Amino acid sequence: MRLFRLLKRDIHEEARDWVKDGIINEAQAVAVCHRYGIDYHDQTQHSFGYYVLIALGYLFIGLSVIVLLGENWDNIPRTLRMAALIGLTLICNGIGLIGWQREKPVVTVLWFFLGGLMYGASIMLIAQIYHIGEHFPDGIFWWALGILPAALLLRSNLIMALASALAFIWF
Repeated sequence: MRLFRLLKRDIHEEARDWVKDGIINEAQAVAVCHRYGIDYHDQTQHSFGYYVLIALGYLFIGLSVIVLLGENWDNIPRTLRMAALIGLTLICNGIGLIGWQREKPVVTVLWFFLGGLMYGASIMLIAQIYHIGEHFPDGIFWWALGILPAALLLRSNLIMALASALAFIWF
């Protein structure tokens, strides 16, 4: 049975093909899909692996922004630095809010995840702008604490994993 759970997308596609070929009718296809927790009429379903790849893509986008800003840090004027950091954080979280309003949970979680990465980059790089010489791990603590409400409100395993990893690093 576990194999079927991993292949939900394939079952959905096969059921559509069976209906198209006349092997079963649409009511039977709906029943088969329902048995495995699949919405037959929803064409936007993707497998777990798809979401893992998308999450990794967002992770690498966030890390590349951090590296890009960090590498060109001295060449960027101070006001533009602040505007870029705060703007990127607000834009990512704003798109996440739009996804939440439109009831698209995957889009919401992925944008809040990217927003969480931008939030951490903002903390670290703003501390560097103003030469805040406090205890360095405090930035990681505030980063983890700052994304924890989003993880709890969205009940997102991905954002909670990020908050947990940051809390572990801080600890």
